[in-house]
Amino acid sequence: MKKTLNKDKLSSAQTQLVFDFVKCLFEGDVANYWSKICRVDQARILGRYDALVEAGQSGFNFEEYVKTEVKAKQEGFYEAIRENFGISHFVRHTNHGDVMIFAYENIRGPIAYINEAMRNVYPILLTLDASSEKSEITLEWKVRFFEDYWFEEVNADKWIDEPIEGMYEPAED
Repeated sequence: MKKTLNKDKLSSAQTQLVFDFVKCLFEGDVANYWSKICRVDQARILGRYDALVEAGQSGFNFEEYVKTEVKAKQEGFYEAIRENFGISHFVRHTNHGDVMIFAYENIRGPIAYINEAMRNVYPILLTLDASSEKSEITLEWKVRFFEDYWFEEVNADKWIDEPIEGMYEPAED
């Protein structure tokens, strides 16, 4: 994914979401974790689960699927920031309208870098979810689980005849 260099200050809503997300990621409340994930990724996860059910390969309910197949993978990736982490003061905008926030491990207070430094960063991708009720539109920041944009490659010419390159390749961990 191409990323731009445009940076804006992190908003309070984005900050709160990142800290809430990391906290609930390592707690047992699957519903709270699920509420932090954007709807497009929730739909994708539900679609994967439905495919397993249809194929007769699911031996557990949807909550267990989210806990063991989705949440567990993110827990593994973000294990280093489980405790004592900090986040960048700026967001980086993607070419797709999402924002990337970098989390840093072992941070106990504010740090100002004068020179370049090598640090492990753990990107957290956020996107805006829109909803409407009685003609009032609400936007809310949510965590983007999947960092691909295959849906942009799908058009009427590719529905059946042309596979999307790399779509069914296993992801590299």
